[in-house]
Amino acid sequence: MRDYGDCVPPSSAQGGLGRLPLVSLMILTCNRPGFLELSLRAAFAQDYLRRGPLEAVVIDDGPEPVPSAGSRRVRGSTANFSVRVRVVRVPARSTIGHKRNVAVREARGRVIVHWDDDDMHPPEQARTLPSPQLAPASCPPTRALPPSSRR
Repeated sequence: MRDYGDCVPPSSAQGGLGRLPLVSLMILTCNRPGFLELSLRAAFAQDYLRRGPLEAVVIDDGPEPVPSAGSRRVRGSTANFSVRVRVVRVPARSTIGHKRNVAVREARGRVIVHWDDDDMHPPEQARTLPSPQLAPASCPPTRALPPSSRR
């Protein structure tokens, strides 16, 4: 087995107790409060929160603004950890590209994760996606799929 020295991802460094940088979840929504509530529940359930902070940047271009009470209801009924939720209104219907550009400009995190309101995300999503980007530059590149599974 190769020894990669300091190439251990920050999440497993120091027995898993190392702090990780802020991750921004880009949640795009339009007039779908039910989907947004499910998406925020998934954000609050992320195991990344045990080691690092998360923010959810909600980009909303629906005809009616996202009700702020919805996010409070979700926050109160889920994890004990805190996710900063910011809602950014786009005044008119926009393309998905425009909304993603707005989300990137608004994001404060070192890592940005696409997190559309109708996608389902497992609790490890925000932890596993940024791991390769957070490894030291001297580390070998990681593969998304093992060579045996590529066809």
